[in-house]
Amino acid sequence: MEDGLLEKWACLSGCGESFLVDSNRSEGKDLLCPYCGKYAEAVAR
Repeated sequence: MEDGLLEKWACLSGCGESFLVDSNRSEGKDLLCPYCGKYAEAVAR
């Protein structure tokens, strides 16, 4: 099994938080911000 790269994700709600996610686990998924529970988007790989 190959190790994935980390992607930086940012909250879309404006809470201002960002977080890192393994790219293998996030591929094709809609992720929620762990801080406020709103949707987030990938901003960097």
